[in-house]
Amino acid sequence: MSIEQLITVFEAKRDPYMEWHDGPSLPEVDAAMADLDPEERAAASRIVAERIRKGYDPYLGRAAELLGTEECRKALDEVLAKRPGPYGTGTIARNILTMGKSDDAVAALRAIVENRSLGWGERIDALVNLKIAIDASGSARPITDFITPEFETVIFDAVTDNDYLVRYHAAEALLKAAGDRTDLSDHRDLFGYICGKHATDGTPDSADREGFRRAVEIIRRMMKK
Repeated sequence: MSIEQLITVFEAKRDPYMEWHDGPSLPEVDAAMADLDPEERAAASRIVAERIRKGYDPYLGRAAELLGTEECRKALDEVLAKRPGPYGTGTIARNILTMGKSDDAVAALRAIVENRSLGWGERIDALVNLKIAIDASGSARPITDFITPEFETVIFDAVTDNDYLVRYHAAEALLKAAGDRTDLSDHRDLFGYICGKHATDGTPDSADREGFRRAVEIIRRMMKK
């Protein structure tokens, strides 16, 4: 019954608005995968890889992460290469990075974060996916698997972005790179600089931008430690 339960999760009818508002119900995948025996996992890997190629969604991506097989990884790589829009690209890149090192996945996230012609939603989504992938590693892998020197430069630039949420998630990603697992708001001075006095509800002024530069300096010092 376990394979059938997993397929039921994949084929469930879902409300697109609720999916957007609340995010996908990925624990459903975790529950369906929990009782698979080795033979069933092999069958599930084939099913997931085939379905990813036909039409990726986050439920398939989560299943691929949990299975961790080469055939699922290859299917994700193939779909990522097609660059299915910023949101799809960001989620697929996270799936791949959760499974292991990938220069292509890092480059895909970097391209989204550095593209200021995109809306803030697409850019913070990429940064959030980056943070999720880092957290999933549990410090078992080097941070360079996730943030290359080139990507680090882009994220530091995002710390000075006009949009508060881009700055916030960029700063948190860099804190994770520094090995800090606390929330940005736990760092009072740094959080204050990231917020800015006027930048939360309008265009940052010169005082705000000076604060952003100070935030960059603080984070750089933390990363050197």
